[in-house]
Amino acid sequence: MHVAPSEFWNMTYQQFETAISCHNEFHSGNKNNKPLSRNEMEDLMTRFPD
Repeated sequence: MHVAPSEFWNMTYQQFETAISCHNEFHSGNKNNKPLSRNEMEDLMTRFPD
């Protein structure tokens, strides 16, 4: 998942479940998944800044 150990151990169960679900979906080989559009990515970056 490429998560720092401190971030991993501070995750709530819900955050962990979501991260695993997204990771598995991304790596499932499902060819229907497409990258986010620029607008979708900008929206996520605005909503969840680092």
